[in-house]
Amino acid sequence: MADPILRKAIEDHAVRLARDLYPAHHITDVGATCSYDLRAVKDDEEIHIEVKGSTGSADTVELTTNEVAHARTARTDLVVIDQINWQRQPDGTILTSGGRCRHWTTWQPDEADLSPTRYRYTLPT
Repeated sequence: MADPILRKAIEDHAVRLARDLYPAHHITDVGATCSYDLRAVKDDEEIHIEVKGSTGSADTVELTTNEVAHARTARTDLVVIDQINWQRQPDGTILTSGGRCRHWTTWQPDEADLSPTRYRYTLPT
């Protein structure tokens, strides 16, 4: 999604809906500093939550190398909110609503389900 304002609005909407799945947990948004989006804590249980949002129907999601590595080493849930509705207001803000919520607990991405979509190439010296 090229529009950074729209991308942020969709991301924020998905995170809000994901938070609602953990009503008994203390939720912290850690997306700016960690390789996952939310930390949910209840008593001695800690769950890391990876959240993905989309305006279309998501059959796949983009994952970073760090997101995959983290999900393989820590208790991680995956929440995908797709089919999010949005409308740009005259002042440029974005209103979001709806969305289909899918939730996988104790998620670990299987190697067979991962497909490379980009490569980093080191230029010869």
